[in-house]
Amino acid sequence: MRDLPTGWVWKEVRTICSIQTGKKDVNQGSPTGKYLFFTCAAEPLKSEEYSFNGESILLPGNGANVGLVSYFNGEFEAYQRTYILNDFSIGGRYLYFYFLGAWKNSLIDKQYGSATNYIRLANITEFEVPIAPLNEQHRIVAKLEKLLAKVNACGDRLDKIPTILKRFRQSVLAAACSGRLTADWREQHPGIEPAEDLLKRIQDERIRHYEDDCERAKAEGRRKPKAPFYKDESIAELNIPLLWGLTYLGNITDAQGGIQKTPKRRPTNNPYPYLRVANVYRGYLNLDAIEYFEIFDNKELDKWKLKKGDLLVVEGNGSPTEIGRCALWNEEIPDCVHQNHIIRMRPFLNIDSSFLLTYLNAPQGREVMMQLSSSTSGLHTLSVGKINNIVIPLPPLEEQQEIVRRVEALFQKCDQIEARYEKAKAYTDKLTQAILAKAFRGELVPQDPNDEPAEVLLERIKAEKAAAQPQKKPSKPRRREAKA
Repeated sequence: MRDLPTGWVWKEVRTICSIQTGKKDVNQGSPTGKYLFFTCAAEPLKSEEYSFNGESILLPGNGANVGLVSYFNGEFEAYQRTYILNDFSIGGRYLYFYFLGAWKNSLIDKQYGSATNYIRLANITEFEVPIAPLNEQHRIVAKLEKLLAKVNACGDRLDKIPTILKRFRQSVLAAACSGRLTADWREQHPGIEPAEDLLKRIQDERIRHYEDDCERAKAEGRRKPKAPFYKDESIAELNIPLLWGLTYLGNITDAQGGIQKTPKRRPTNNPYPYLRVANVYRGYLNLDAIEYFEIFDNKELDKWKLKKGDLLVVEGNGSPTEIGRCALWNEEIPDCVHQNHIIRMRPFLNIDSSFLLTYLNAPQGREVMMQLSSSTSGLHTLSVGKINNIVIPLPPLEEQQEIVRRVEALFQKCDQIEARYEKAKAYTDKLTQAILAKAFRGELVPQDPNDEPAEVLLERIKAEKAAAQPQKKPSKPRRREAKA
């Protein structure tokens, strides 16, 4: 038997409280109910009536939340697969705190079911609790409530950090794409090449390449190639810094759809890796699971193969906020192609891919893509044509590079803060369990030798309950009739 302080005793839960299950099916919740309706889910529903009243401990009996512990004092209803502990012989808060620290670990090798976890009544009835003398229970509860309130307050403050960091990152991206992030840099570099000159050089280079392609096609007897996208329509004036320019994304990138997944693409003789929507996230790639296409020859591979610096844009998603999420390809996998649900964008001469990535994942770029992706049918998709028509404020090349450098430096600071948050959060979670464990080893508050021992307390309560129960009247003896 595990050692306990003097005056303490181990008791099974069934000896110190009543154990019941909920009364209602989970579908009997009501949005307008007066009483809380506890289920095995994390959030309670509502009920028009209640079956339980007073101080209670609630334990989910099946599902993902098996092992969680809740305390409630009042009128409530409960789902039929939720266990309710009440009518305590010891302090309800004392028992709750012990369950909070020890219940989940006790179930590690005692859960059943393959698709859905569940526990059995015996898991609860035979669960042992260290019972302290009554006065010491009060001291333990008071101390725990004071300490855990501080720990919880600390945890609540820590939990705000991810949201703060997310907002800060978006603010950095918004400042980067409006020119605010590099305002001081522009003052120190007044003589750089304007974006207008950069755009003119890009267009001249594209025309030259197109003319060369036409000459080769004529010499080889092929059809004249399709002219590259170019749009010189005037763009509504935006408030952009001096030396920046406004242009269409199609003027500075070559956008291309991917390979459609069909039976003929089932990998057999020439399998090549391809990227799916599941691989492309906002600002990063997840390459843990890669699938393969059949590529028939080198000419086809040259057409579809991704190159370092390509941008990958998700063309459609069930959530409008995930439309157009974009990541940068750095040739992480050799000879990799992409599926048709991803649009590949290849920047032209002297356009920084990382700057374009910054813009497309910034609030400005995300808002534009959400607007472009909407349709009257309710579907949300992008296309090469829509991508080409995105208007982008373009800084000079040197400023593009400075923007990328500053964004990466600030994001690195965010990553460092995030790592420290994860450590602090883990420490806080462990601290709660450490405090609870110390409390039920008898080390959190001082013992008083004058306290009534727990065994005596429980016997006295048992006797008081027995005395309070109404006595049954003795049954009258049946009259036996005399035989004739």
